[in-house]
Amino acid sequence: MVNVEKTLETFATKEDMRVMLRDVVQAFQAANRESRQNFRKDIYQATGLMTVVLGALMGFIHYFY
Repeated sequence: MVNVEKTLETFATKEDMRVMLRDVVQAFQAANRESRQNFRKDIYQATGLMTVVLGALMGFIHYFY
């Protein structure tokens, strides 16, 4: 790791590397947060659909019995 830092220091300072790393981490966290939000939306939609389908089935069962 030290060799990598020394090699990178020829192109960027340690502070520049810290800023770049922080930006990468923040981008990853934002993508992860968005993924979780999309998953929640999908779960809510699936739950709503299941509620409608089960309600219709219960209505048919009640009607025929």
